Amino acid sequence: MDPEKIVAQELMFWQVALYIHTYVLKDDIQTDDYSDDDEVAGFSLWTLPSKNFRGIWESLILEQDLKNHLARYCLAALLFSKMDVDSNLVSCNRLILLHGPPGTGKTSLCKGLSQKMAIQLQDEYARALLFEVHTQALFSKFFSESAKLVGKTFSRIKSCAADKATLVFVLIDEVESLTSSREAALSGSEPSDAVRVVNAVLTQVDALRRFPNIFMMTTSNMTGAIDAAFVDRADIKQFIGPPPKPARRSILSSAVKELARAQIVDTFCPEKEAQELDRLAEVTDGFSGRLLRKLPFLTFSKLASTYDKQPLPSSEFLSEMVGVAGTERIVRGELASAEEKLRDNRGR
Repeated sequence: MDPEKIVAQELMFWQVALYIHTYVLKDDIQTDDYSDDDEVAGFSLWTLPSKNFRGIWESLILEQDLKNHLARYCLAALLFSKMDVDSNLVSCNRLILLHGPPGTGKTSLCKGLSQKMAIQLQDEYARALLFEVHTQALFSKFFSESAKLVGKTFSRIKSCAADKATLVFVLIDEVESLTSSREAALSGSEPSDAVRVVNAVLTQVDALRRFPNIFMMTTSNMTGAIDAAFVDRADIKQFIGPPPKPARRSILSSAVKELARAQIVDTFCPEKEAQELDRLAEVTDGFSGRLLRKLPFLTFSKLASTYDKQPLPSSEFLSEMVGVAGTERIVRGELASAEEKLRDNRGR
């Protein structure tokens, strides 16, 4: 929900159940030590809660109640596993698929969700881990090496999950790359060994679902490229699109507030700048959350020559952001046109 709307609500003390979680943030991260210097690691391993994910969950401003919906699902799925509910009678795969255009916060949402669950469930699990699987790294130029890397990656995940006191989250970003590789292999444009590599990955993904303390999260920029059988396995298939106008306004407001805190712009009051904020939210229609968060920096870089260690006027800064947003829209349009022409040329 919109943080500003939450603050505005008034609740009596008997309407609230207060839970306070104390925790210590970890700063350790491991990578797969199998890959050579010129190869990308097969996975990254994060100990949760992690300093690297601090504030991610709170910074994500999405459709109303979407974050709470995913959090409730995660808690319910892990509860079904803990209570040993027969999955043959009640299907629950503990697998979500977040899909949508790039830059909308899918990967950040997965990391934020794992961080939040690790904190909330620390009384039930001694530790929590997040494996971030790098799908592109699983396909080496030498297929025999790829198979070995696939086996090593998922064996490490299973090894950690063997300890039932460990809560394991598995994030597979850009999962469509697995399916697209299989389709290319089956069509004959890739060596037949590629089929075995991709099938090995999908088999390992299925095997992970048998561990009650594993929760899987996948993301995709191209839902249509994902195998239908894999999509069917997901309990939740959630589209994450560009933020609507109220969310854009909140994102931009929070970004300018942060610049005011850092004394880069002067005192910022959203109520006083409501008209300019509304205008800015209007002209950024269709922008991803990533681009919205980048606009303040792009604006400041344009005004940097006028910055003399004195905060910039917030009204002037917001007006300049409107112009920068217009420029970004033109650039995005030119890039889209160029990509369309390139696809047309390839199709001829």
